Amino acid sequence: MKKVYITKASLNQISKSLRGKKTRVTRNAIIEDLSNDFDNNSIISQDSLHNIFNSNELQEIYYMKMILKDFAKLLDTIQDNKHIITNYIKSQNKRYAYEVKAPSYHKNTSCQWMNKSFQNIEIPDNYIKNESIKQEIRKWIDENKNLSFEELNAQFKVKYNCLQGLSKIDRKNSGQADFDNEKLELKFNENIKSKYIQLHFFLDGEFADKIKNYKYAPNFKINEILKNESDKNSHKNILDFHTIKQDVKELIYDFYKNKYNEELSFESNILDSIGFNSCRGCN
Repeated sequence: MKKVYITKASLNQISKSLRGKKTRVTRNAIIEDLSNDFDNNSIISQDSLHNIFNSNELQEIYYMKMILKDFAKLLDTIQDNKHIITNYIKSQNKRYAYEVKAPSYHKNTSCQWMNKSFQNIEIPDNYIKNESIKQEIRKWIDENKNLSFEELNAQFKVKYNCLQGLSKIDRKNSGQADFDNEKLELKFNENIKSKYIQLHFFLDGEFADKIKNYKYAPNFKINEILKNESDKNSHKNILDFHTIKQDVKELIYDFYKNKYNEELSFESNILDSIGFNSCRGCN
């Protein structure tokens, strides 16, 4: 089967589409599997993985590894593994003013569309569940798209009498890059050690007990969770801890990309089955 290529943004979409999908692999088995990918002198070990990441985060790291190493094998272990991208896009479209299209795969890495940015406007959470108001907001945004985002957002807050405004989304796409394995490995080891030093600084610091209480909290919910934490002085340290932990995850993702699938190439039939489109520009 012919190999095709995707961007890093599309890879992240695949990873996010698998969140919440169950697998038969246990937490302990995942920790053992991941730790075996690093040598005995690495700062990443079974203990460090256990002490930093909750079970969902470990599963996300494991899924990213397997997407890059053997995506077909991973899909075989997951229930409801068809059209996962299609379903993910549908859920994302609840959040945005403009419809999100399914990602595309490319026949060659020189396609200009591999560098296309993702631009959209995110609607505040409290309006997402009300379909009639959400459609009204979308229509209003489209009718006023000639305004600058700052002016659009200011008028939105007044019109809908809300403090939480719109969010402008503008994510650059990575396309493909050149690789130097030796330099990347050296940089990874330096960066991961630096991040773990920072994490342990927080775990041993002034707000250590507070941070330990929240270290397994989901990163995307931490701001909401902290609204119930009365010690306001600890908030910044807790948030900084979670930011660095997310940085560690991203470094591990890049490690597996470099180790297993530098070019982000996959079999087209697998991508078709989960909801990707073939790039019209390539065709």
